[in-house]
Amino acid sequence: MKEKLRQYEELVVHREMLSSRKAELIADAIPAEVKAEIDAIEAEINPEIEEMDEKIASLAKELKSYVASTGEKLVGERYQVIFTKPRKSWDNNALEGYSVAHPEILAFQKVGKPSASIRARGRS
Repeated sequence: MKEKLRQYEELVVHREMLSSRKAELIADAIPAEVKAEIDAIEAEINPEIEEMDEKIASLAKELKSYVASTGEKLVGERYQVIFTKPRKSWDNNALEGYSVAHPEILAFQKVGKPSASIRARGRS
């Protein structure tokens, strides 16, 4: 399996290199005057987009806060804000200790399936 992980890593690195190369080739293919026009468009529009993003984030926070505090579901034409009940959790370590003297509580224990994830490691 170590070999498969090495292959995975190589494919991911190669994919990143291809994406970078593609971006370089596209950038090189755009004439300087077109790049200047694109930069001007971005300079004009990006501040509006950033302002809009801030307004959207602020409204989203307000809407979620309202729904979380009232339990009311809000339904719009394109979006809805849904209430989610609080999740219950237990102190697993304390319960396992308690189960030594009271094994009957183990009947209420559910053990899920194991899982795995692939995460990038910090580079030094």
